[in-house]
Amino acid sequence: MAKEDATGEQWNGKLLDGEALGNRRPDTFEMPSRRARMDIRPGQYVKLGFLLDKKLASGLEGERMWVRVISSSHGRRGEEGRCVGYFGKLENVPAFIDMSKYASDAGYSVAFGPEHVLDIREASS
Repeated sequence: MAKEDATGEQWNGKLLDGEALGNRRPDTFEMPSRRARMDIRPGQYVKLGFLLDKKLASGLEGERMWVRVISSSHGRRGEEGRCVGYFGKLENVPAFIDMSKYASDAGYSVAFGPEHVLDIREASS
């Protein structure tokens, strides 16, 4: 997926498929409804799971971080006209993932789908 603009760098690593995880563990893994995940608007914040290239000795496989939604990705639409792809900017500083190859003053961009959204928050006023 393409960068939002000429500034910043895009994350091209793997994201946790929360939908698949939720289907495997419905009693222990909560996430927003599919409808809510397909109706995300620019300005909202979503929590995504960024996966490490290799599991750490401690067993850690990734980090969950907040992303500010900028737009729908390439304007793709699915059932009932809902968005099936998004584009956002990372709002956290990773503690374990080395994102130095994506470093820039503008932050990190990420393209994601509704299946990757683990939580949704409104922007604070």
